[in-house]
Amino acid sequence: MQHHSNAQADCQQQLAALQKQYVVLQQRYAALQKRHQELAAVLNIEHSAISELDGRESSQQFPQNASAPPDSPCWSNEQRLQLLFEQSPLAVIEWGLDGIITRWNQAAEEMFGYTPAEAVNCHLTETTLVGKADRVEAILNHLLTSAGLYVHIEENTAKDGQLVMCEWHSRLLVETDGQAVGILSIAQDVTGRKQIELQLLQAEKMSSLGQLVAGVAHEINNPVNFIYGNLSHAQEYVMQMLSLIQAFRDRPTATDPELEEFIDDIDLDFIIEDTPKLLSSMRTGASRIREIVGSLRTFSRLDEAEYKDVNIHDGLDSTLTILQYRTKPRPEAPGIRIVKNYGDLPTVECYPGQLNQVFMNILTNAIDALEERDQSRTAAEIQQCPSQITIETEAIAGWVYIRIADNGPGIPPAIKARIFDPFFTTKPTGKGTGLGMSISYQIITEKHQGQLFCTSELGEGAQFTIQIPRHLSPPELLDDLTDSP
Repeated sequence: MQHHSNAQADCQQQLAALQKQYVVLQQRYAALQKRHQELAAVLNIEHSAISELDGRESSQQFPQNASAPPDSPCWSNEQRLQLLFEQSPLAVIEWGLDGIITRWNQAAEEMFGYTPAEAVNCHLTETTLVGKADRVEAILNHLLTSAGLYVHIEENTAKDGQLVMCEWHSRLLVETDGQAVGILSIAQDVTGRKQIELQLLQAEKMSSLGQLVAGVAHEINNPVNFIYGNLSHAQEYVMQMLSLIQAFRDRPTATDPELEEFIDDIDLDFIIEDTPKLLSSMRTGASRIREIVGSLRTFSRLDEAEYKDVNIHDGLDSTLTILQYRTKPRPEAPGIRIVKNYGDLPTVECYPGQLNQVFMNILTNAIDALEERDQSRTAAEIQQCPSQITIETEAIAGWVYIRIADNGPGIPPAIKARIFDPFFTTKPTGKGTGLGMSISYQIITEKHQGQLFCTSELGEGAQFTIQIPRHLSPPELLDDLTDSP
């Protein structure tokens, strides 16, 4: 118990540290946006004014009058631009449409290990995105076909071979005539942040695993106790029958008064009638244990490939079996009715273990909402409108839809707008990290190339719709093309 408390405290400390880092990153991003505006102002100056500047140095050199204040009259717009470029705390890289680097500041040198002399005139695949020509092409195609800032997470390789996880902010550089002339990329090292996110992701998995184990333990406990309780009776019955058989063997006459008395004492007729029922109950209990263990294996998919063709209904059923301890009636809760309207689905190419985790997160949140609502309702109100979760599936034109709806209190608009945000939770401290729905959204949109959205009205319940394709792109292709804004 102490170990669990310490682990929970460590997780909360890590969460607090990561949230502080997000605040710092937001502040730095705001400063970066301001510098973008200054850069835009410089780039918009008239060409006639630029042509009058004397003594312009190479774009990789520092201004001659660097000691003067930036707002001094002796500072030209070009010099201010150079200062912003050189002293930016973030890596600033300008590269052409052919992938060749044309500008490389000091922060880029500190991040990746290459000096400007080493990096300029080299291809991105030789300095940052080493060996990732397809990824460079995908970034370029995105910028050429989509307007605005492109934010993407990339795993880069530094000069010393170290992997550096960076958040890139890239924008297409366009002349006044609309001609694209290059790309400006600003990179921030987020390796530490990603490590903390992975730790929190692991904490979220462990939290789900704790709920899973609690449910499995509860479900297994009942049939095991049932079998254990009946075994003593079965042993007694069998011993009595063996004694009777032995008595018949010792006494050849079956009408012996002592035998008749013994038969009456042990109630042989009841034993003969009850023994088949007893064995049947034991078989039922053993079958229930096998069902629970099978559901656990289906849920986790420990014995199967990560990416494969599966029956979605099996994953839904296994998740419901694991959560049955929370949906069936208990002394402290009236229970939740489960309605399954399954359509005729083909097998689906997916990551079954991760998809089952999405089912678990959505169903757990629905159960939490219904249980919290029922605590404030009377028995008559619950009987009039019992809590219910409805699961519907259907296949339409190459897409598979899974809808999970509850008849709970609904989700307020302000909360619904943030429901997939990382670290956002309405649960009390210690009851959730706020990553469950965020992780679910990533699993569906990034891993499965699908969509996950929520519809809800106050007082009318909530519905989560999962839309995934029947066929996935190969995992290696998906890794190359997936953007992580």
